Amino acid sequence: MRITKSAFLSSSLLICSLLFLSGCATVIEKIQHTTGNQVEKVEQLAVQESEEQEAEETPRHEEKSDLPKSPAPYTELNDILTDDGKGEYAGEKYNRDKVFLALDQMPKGLTDDKAYAYLLGLVGENYRSDVDRFKSLGEVDYKKKVDVWVQARQKYPKPTPASAPKEQPIPTPKPEPPKKVNMSVLLDSSGSMESRLPEQSKSKMDSAKQGIEQLASALPQDRSMLQVKVYGHQGTSAQKDKELSCQSEAKIYAADKVDNGKLKEALSRVHPAGYNPLALVMHNSSRDLQKGAPATVENHMLIISDGFENCGGDPVQVAKRLHQDYLANIHVIGLDVEPDTERQLREVSTVTGGDYQTVTDEKELKEAVKERVQAVNRLNEPWQMRALHTVINAHHQDEKGLTKHHKQMMEKVQLEYQRLDEANLYIKKEGKIDKKTWTEIDSWISGRRQQLETYTESRYGEVDSKLDVAFQEETHRLLNEWEKDGGKKEEFQNKAVQLLKDDLLKKKAEEVEVQTDLANKQSE
Repeated sequence: MRITKSAFLSSSLLICSLLFLSGCATVIEKIQHTTGNQVEKVEQLAVQESEEQEAEETPRHEEKSDLPKSPAPYTELNDILTDDGKGEYAGEKYNRDKVFLALDQMPKGLTDDKAYAYLLGLVGENYRSDVDRFKSLGEVDYKKKVDVWVQARQKYPKPTPASAPKEQPIPTPKPEPPKKVNMSVLLDSSGSMESRLPEQSKSKMDSAKQGIEQLASALPQDRSMLQVKVYGHQGTSAQKDKELSCQSEAKIYAADKVDNGKLKEALSRVHPAGYNPLALVMHNSSRDLQKGAPATVENHMLIISDGFENCGGDPVQVAKRLHQDYLANIHVIGLDVEPDTERQLREVSTVTGGDYQTVTDEKELKEAVKERVQAVNRLNEPWQMRALHTVINAHHQDEKGLTKHHKQMMEKVQLEYQRLDEANLYIKKEGKIDKKTWTEIDSWISGRRQQLETYTESRYGEVDSKLDVAFQEETHRLLNEWEKDGGKKEEFQNKAVQLLKDDLLKKKAEEVEVQTDLANKQSE
């Protein structure tokens, strides 16, 4: 029997009635009482929480029910992927002893679909965010990023002409003095920055501060201006403080030559607090930007954040104006952000020809900061080469994110399968279900895994192909722009090949690092 969403929902009232008559509700309430398990009652698995419960705001001092919505026992892939339920002990909340204790309290003789629902209510995973992550990774737009560079081409250096008539020999170009960089760092100080990056001991805020200190120390001291601003650092994330917090932004440091001691002291006074007025701080940071860019100085803005604007502003529109008025390149480092947030933050950088990178640990954060310093050392290069660096870096980060997500989802599917399989064997051994029911549930568990693994491989291949095609199109486009400005084709191709070789070596180094970390974890 295949359990579809429509079939399961249509029978929910009958299931409720049967379970009520059999006294099942009392048994499951006992499970919740004796084990602390908050698995949703079997008879409620397919019933949406009432609108009244969702709308009602219970004061903090009052006791309220926070029972999670459990996964329904679907067998169709689309239903599984869109189900918004999650088992009480799924993912990192898994507790084998509590799962077995809950299974001990499971009533005997449940039908196959209800018994399967019971297991999913304990350890079933939710895959909506995984679907959304694949979607986000497939929505990248390298063309829009290159468009920004093309539109500003007249303001940046061009390649050395490939040839000229014999009567007009090519003069030896006079080396341009290294450009200065005007770097504005915007540090998210909203309340969420108190949380940590995965498997890190310090807060995101402390990690970000360390990254800013790294940047300040590595920037070329003789041609760098640095400002550090914070936003959302006042008030709290409570509604009553929203107006105050949404108006809070301040410059905490500015210097032509960095004093690391003063910068560290200024950063030490900043703590995670309230909301996220990103558009406001970006707009007000225009006062720090230099006019006349990019002749002798360039304006660059680096946003370090784990969230997006929640004060009603529009950071993307502000970013467009800053690039139009000051030719500012805006770069963003997202600290372990969700797919929706990544889309928004990425767009802020894309519309200015800047770079975006999501980081999930301090190693990645250090690499992201290192890339910003390396970019400063390329300010005098022809615009096509700089755009090529930007596209290669974006493609590298997207490929890395895609590979990582593929690996994580496959591990998630496998772990769910192992837990469901073990639970199914346990209730068979304890006599909760008969062999026929066990066989049916076993086929559903195996089918669930197979469908999810096939989906994961398929989406990985689709997105990977899309990234490669988009990357190749923009690389060829930049080559054409290079030749259009008189550059030698071979020079661009040689540079592109070298950058791709460097990128390949970087990928291999990252793979070795991942394998080493995995081996270390397994040996612990």
